Amino acid sequence: MNKKPNKIIIMTAGWLGDSIMLSSLIQEIRRINANTKIEITVLNTHKSLQGLFNRVIGVDNVIEYFLPRKKLSACRRVYLSFKIRQQKFDEFICAPNTWKAALIGFLAGIKIRTGWHGESRLLLINNRHVGVDNYTTMVQRYVALAYKHDSYTKITFSDCCYPKLMATSQNISLLAKNLKIKDYSIEKKNITLCPGAAYGASKRWPAIHFAKLAILLIDHGYNVHIMGANAEIEIADTIQKHTSNSCINWCGKLRLESAIDVMSQSDCVVANDSGLMHMAAALDIAVIALYGATKPSFAPPLTDKAESLYIDIACRPCGSRVCPLKHYDCLFKVTPNQVFSKIQDLLK
Repeated sequence: MNKKPNKIIIMTAGWLGDSIMLSSLIQEIRRINANTKIEITVLNTHKSLQGLFNRVIGVDNVIEYFLPRKKLSACRRVYLSFKIRQQKFDEFICAPNTWKAALIGFLAGIKIRTGWHGESRLLLINNRHVGVDNYTTMVQRYVALAYKHDSYTKITFSDCCYPKLMATSQNISLLAKNLKIKDYSIEKKNITLCPGAAYGASKRWPAIHFAKLAILLIDHGYNVHIMGANAEIEIADTIQKHTSNSCINWCGKLRLESAIDVMSQSDCVVANDSGLMHMAAALDIAVIALYGATKPSFAPPLTDKAESLYIDIACRPCGSRVCPLKHYDCLFKVTPNQVFSKIQDLLK
């Protein structure tokens, strides 16, 4: 008789990039339990991430039950906890550091509840990791959650597997036709521009710089795509205005799973420090990552095919959502010619 699997449920982080990095945690759980039957379920409570974990390698099941941000929504949390309790999980791994997130595993009666020491949750998390500041990258912090808090040596960055996403190239041409996307082709080199960053303006390379880069690329025979969510439609329109509508604009038109498929056909992605930058890395695509107010070392693109570009000026990295000095020099001083040169180097 087969022994029942060890059932683990992982609650997702709220940001796209962080949730993609949970792939590294999932791979580590499977690696250290290579001789044990493991069943991994991901609990996604964020509507913006709908469909993502259907494409994360190593996930057996996905529960999608959306909770509003910054609200307790007590009744919905209790109901969700009841649903989870019925599935008899052995361990709850909580990626967010809030007590509201940890409450779900506690109410579900899951015996082992793993997470970092955080917001008023001393009783809610019983496999409680401390010393988060000893880990200099986000991916290390996630991979450490694969272990019992007192039974491992420090996880180094080189210990962490790169995140992996699955994509399909089937029906992309039909998708483009249905969305009235003109000039879609994979015959030329395809460069995807991702001009958004949900964090704020201090992470966004200027739209006019993206437009100048697009012109350089088009003049050298590349197809240029623009990708982003609804929030990036205005930025994409600005880029299109300055390029005479010469780019292939997917902004605001794709579900997350479709965005993964379309991006997978790119030869190179140019992105701000954002979720789409991590998506490109997890698809093993060449990435040019543009950094302004944030540290490239904390959440770099996790691939060997990446270049991080930033300008070392005295006021960066400030970590602010908007530039306190109002000049955004850390972004403006990275030039389109510099980025174009890096693209050519990566694609040699």
